[in-house]
Amino acid sequence: MHHHIKELIKKLKEDLPGSLGVGLFCLKEGMILEAEIDVPDYNPEYAGAVHAEIWRKIKDFINLLPPSMRGKIKNIMLEMKSVYLQLTAIGDEDFLIMTGIPNDNNPGMLRYTIKKYKKKFEEKLL
Repeated sequence: MHHHIKELIKKLKEDLPGSLGVGLFCLKEGMILEAEIDVPDYNPEYAGAVHAEIWRKIKDFINLLPPSMRGKIKNIMLEMKSVYLQLTAIGDEDFLIMTGIPNDNNPGMLRYTIKKYKKKFEEKLL
């Protein structure tokens, strides 16, 4: 399975115009499973732990909403000064795909490409 995941990460990065990187994280354990990242000084091992903690905090926030508004998280897109980051949950929020592109690229293409690959990741992980 590890080989298939590694290949999917590599293909996703190649298919995403301007990709800064792709990482697959296990949210329950706070560990990185695989990554292809071209960002200097980015530590995927540390990021795995941080992503898991942030995901828990986001879920805490969601639990403050009225029950009719609550649900599983599918995607979170962050728009920052120079990049778009897309966080996409896989399965029952067990895994997280994180991708990034410069903000002069098309965020719609980012979302489309992730949606296409999400199904492939689900087939391999679940």
